[in-house]
Amino acid sequence: MPRFTLLQHNVGPHFQRPRDASQSIAVGPVHWDWLFDPPMPASRLWTWATDPLQPPDGTRPGKPNLLIAPALRLEDHRSVYLEFEGEIGGQRGSVRQLATGEYELLENAPECFCIRATILNSRFIARTSSVYVQFSQSRNESNRSPSTPSTWTLRTESGVWDSGRWSNDATL
Repeated sequence: MPRFTLLQHNVGPHFQRPRDASQSIAVGPVHWDWLFDPPMPASRLWTWATDPLQPPDGTRPGKPNLLIAPALRLEDHRSVYLEFEGEIGGQRGSVRQLATGEYELLENAPECFCIRATILNSRFIARTSSVYVQFSQSRNESNRSPSTPSTWTLRTESGVWDSGRWSNDATL
């Protein structure tokens, strides 16, 4: 199975990300990088960034484990980051692993990346049999240049895998 890692990126003084005036996602002193090893062998990792997330508070009726947050699709990262922790270099900050594991690809389309993840190691997330993770993009964002980060939506829900189907709503 392909692997993934979730990194906490403490940014340094020379960290820069191209952005437009409306983009305010993952621009603070700390953000999370979500990196996925493509199912077919490749040298680059599919990458998204989010602000640090709080665990679901259980108040969403019918979906107490659902978490929704804005995300940025970034340029693919070098595969070394799948296992890397420490100083990045060039005064861009440092990263540490928050979670690692394997995933099953459920959908990979230009506007949607959806997986069932199995967390194998984590500093703060309880190991669970499965976590649903979906990054989706609005149609008006899909025509942007690949070098410009585009806005996506992250949806994640734990403990909802049942007989090959996601809870009552496969798209959350």
